[in-house]
Amino acid sequence: METPPADNDAVVHTKNVLDISDKMDANGTLHWTPPEGRWRILRLGWSLTGKLNNPASEEGTGLEVDKLNQEHVKAYMDTYLGIYEQAVGRSNMGSQGIRYMLNDSYEAMAANWTDDILAEFERRRGYNPTPWLPVLTGRIVDNAEDSDRFLWDYRRTLADLIAEEHYGTISEELRARGMGRYGESHEALRAFIGDGMEVKKSADVPMGAAWARSNLPKLLPDLRESASVSHLYGQNIVAAESFT
Repeated sequence: METPPADNDAVVHTKNVLDISDKMDANGTLHWTPPEGRWRILRLGWSLTGKLNNPASEEGTGLEVDKLNQEHVKAYMDTYLGIYEQAVGRSNMGSQGIRYMLNDSYEAMAANWTDDILAEFERRRGYNPTPWLPVLTGRIVDNAEDSDRFLWDYRRTLADLIAEEHYGTISEELRARGMGRYGESHEALRAFIGDGMEVKKSADVPMGAAWARSNLPKLLPDLRESASVSHLYGQNIVAAESFT
């Protein structure tokens, strides 16, 4: 992406942003002759967060799945539930056997990119995000107000994706096997890119955390949120963690 510097070096303008992604080869070498003038080359990349699931047995520990992409979540669920099917038989998945899966609290750190994020953004928000991507690096594009609007749209897209592509896909995969989902989300005090009510609404049983002691009042909204989800979306059971 190319951004000609404006008079204020921190501000760029969408009309001056060029996407030259197709000028870079597989080795990362840029083959591009810029037009006359001064240009700033801005290269954006992404990688895994490196976060491992926890707590889990050694055999069950690995990298967290991409929660913003239905294809990856479905592949994970097919593999994960396939292990159960091999162990107990498909007939024992559902009403005659394993009936529910529990989604525990979200402790996977925040992610802000996936394979098709640009296409998903444009489909959901109605405009091309590419000229606005410098905003994600702390730059102002056009003006502060419009840049804030883009950030709102980008974060809204991330929230939509985690609710639909992750939690929604898990629920769909379970229901295809005659199973249901108990679903927690963010509890409190940790980073979460979604909307708690949106991610719980696809759960068969919305669920809150166990930590409802009087000295931890910040977690009480998690339980109330679960009850609110049930009222709004029609589930008639709300669960909470408890100690055995």
